[in-house]
Amino acid sequence: MLPGYYCNFAEALFHTGKKTEALEYARKAVQMSRSGDERVRQYTQQFLKDLEKDLNKGKPKSWWFF
Repeated sequence: MLPGYYCNFAEALFHTGKKTEALEYARKAVQMSRSGDERVRQYTQQFLKDLEKDLNKGKPKSWWFF
């Protein structure tokens, strides 16, 4: 249950602009979930993946043309 709370807290941090801290808590949730239920493990891993994807949306893409 604790990894779920960490994900919720990470999401709150993300929406308040503390994106680096949000990523840290999401990673901690994944670490904690490794010894728990498979569903919790899948949830936290997907949450981290989605959070990382959202964080990368704001970065400019660079294109190299030769």
